[in-house]
Amino acid sequence: MRDNFGKYQQHFDNVKHPNHYQGVEGMEVIDVMRNFLPKYKDGYTAAMIKDVIKYVLRAPSKGKMLEDLQKAREYLDYAIDYLEGKANG
Repeated sequence: MRDNFGKYQQHFDNVKHPNHYQGVEGMEVIDVMRNFLPKYKDGYTAAMIKDVIKYVLRAPSKGKMLEDLQKAREYLDYAIDYLEGKANG
């Protein structure tokens, strides 16, 4: 029974607090997002920047750094293209 609880606890931690979304001092990506994303007044831009933050901050921890940074760049480009379209539109 105790072994099953340990497996449940590990699963819970991997769902609620995965290591690849924590900094070296324990700050989590979600806390960064909660603090900075409200500054974006446009929901689409905020959603794109959320993914930029997520991919940049997890990149060194997931084992696919280049891929995560490329994903971040893609979402940043989406945000820039959207804002440029609004400015020119």
